Amino acid sequence: MSQVQYTSMAGTLGGLIKDLRLQKKLSQLEVAVAIGWKEGSILSRIEQGVVSKPSKEVIEKLGITLELTKREKNELLLAGNYLPDKEEINKIRREINTLMSEWKYPATAYDFSWRIIHENKVCKYIYYENENEAEKVEKNVPNVFELNFNENYAQNKFAQDKPGNGIESELIQSLTQYRVEQKSHNAEENINNLIKKLILNKPFRTIWEKIQNVDHAKMIDNYTFADYVIPARGKKETLSFHLFNAPLLDDPRINIEFHTPADKKTFEYFENEKFDI
Repeated sequence: MSQVQYTSMAGTLGGLIKDLRLQKKLSQLEVAVAIGWKEGSILSRIEQGVVSKPSKEVIEKLGITLELTKREKNELLLAGNYLPDKEEINKIRREINTLMSEWKYPATAYDFSWRIIHENKVCKYIYYENENEAEKVEKNVPNVFELNFNENYAQNKFAQDKPGNGIESELIQSLTQYRVEQKSHNAEENINNLIKKLILNKPFRTIWEKIQNVDHAKMIDNYTFADYVIPARGKKETLSFHLFNAPLLDDPRINIEFHTPADKKTFEYFENEKFDI
């Protein structure tokens, strides 16, 4: 994955607001008055990016005034690095639950900061030692790296018993891709928050040091292959998956990672296993 630099105004929150406003053929003053401001210069400064980003409430008012579609409004939220709040997360879960529940293999939904928003029941069954561990993740909405670098996470405990497990190379690739994606969204704030959370974690600091010299052009974007050690209900099974990422059509802030079996053993595992879900 090659690093993308947003150099045009359209790649910023202000630039996107301006593009959408011009598409609606509205002046800055018309929009400003419609959302309760007395002058258009406030909107002008936002579009130029010379002031701090507006509140989420302002984005909501802009969405109404500009008559934006759901996708257009969510593109503004993505451009401004507005993370989904608890209420939004619950709404997103309701909207995607049927799609994810019908997928017969593991599926996980992430927001653009790589927080785990939702997992289907198959995922919860095979990737966690018990239901309490799975529900804790659902409740706390952690960044995926908070699990990846947690030695008590079931996947990590089981993987440690597998020689040549390749964990380090996977973490280098994933963390590099994360860093590149956040920078492409002008979301260095998310990177800094992750570092603050894991700064005392020695494995994280080691991997973070190593990714500084990784060739970004070799990063994989929407597809990868992975082996996983399955701790489901006390079992130790090494399964192989192809992983595909698909953004929601009306909310580009959210991606769903779908697993599909990559070999016969994994396929037969899902054909024969009786999931208690």
